[in-house]
Amino acid sequence: MIPVDQEFVHKPEEGQFGDCQRAVLASLLELPREQVPHFNQIARGDPTVFWETLQAFCRTKGFVYLTVSKNAGSAFFGDEGPIYHEINGPSPRGGGVSHAVVGRNGEIVFDPHPSRAGLAGNPAEWQHAYLVRSGQASRSLDLDATSRSYVQTHIEAEREQWTGVNRVYVAGPMTGIPDLNFPAFHRQATRLRARGIDVVNPAEINTDPSAKWTDCMRADIRELVGCDSIAMLPGWDRSKGATLEHHIAQSLELRVIYLL
Repeated sequence: MIPVDQEFVHKPEEGQFGDCQRAVLASLLELPREQVPHFNQIARGDPTVFWETLQAFCRTKGFVYLTVSKNAGSAFFGDEGPIYHEINGPSPRGGGVSHAVVGRNGEIVFDPHPSRAGLAGNPAEWQHAYLVRSGQASRSLDLDATSRSYVQTHIEAEREQWTGVNRVYVAGPMTGIPDLNFPAFHRQATRLRARGIDVVNPAEINTDPSAKWTDCMRADIRELVGCDSIAMLPGWDRSKGATLEHHIAQSLELRVIYLL
């Protein structure tokens, strides 16, 4: 293992995605960072594109990327000396973002982030990931073709999803969620604004956590009725406010988009 620092810290509000995963794989494979794709930037929040591109890259090196719980991780160590692997868990910088570091036999040995702060949360809930030898490496050309296919397919699907959307209201659960789920609202708003869409973000309308629910809803609905579309964050159907907004949007024949 040769430690490689990440190049980009995570600033999705500026359209910049962190590349800790890229740095960890470069470290484990002992490659220059530039020879590993920036999976997060390619995927831009789409988990399917992220994992398919990552696995396609690993196959070009003769590996598959295997994720297991920390409890199962000990089975990979044995008595063969140091085993280097990835450890993934909550970022200490918060915001509901995950972070990847390099581990050795279950312990963190290198954090590619400039802070070197490691991971947050309960270590028992962290995940371990291993590069497992799969046999003959696929040709690097296969990665290029596969990555282009994955990315192009998802880009075209997302472009079609948002075609004709001019002003969209982002709806989703807040009550009972840490930080009122504001990070999820801000991430989606940033992503849509990068596409040139006018976004109404309730997390920007109601910034006072002590405000009455009814006051917040009145302010939100005034903005909602001026939109042509509504984007529903996961969990919206368990939220009284988002369910009401969904009903209003359907009644006004707004376009409804369900986000994954």
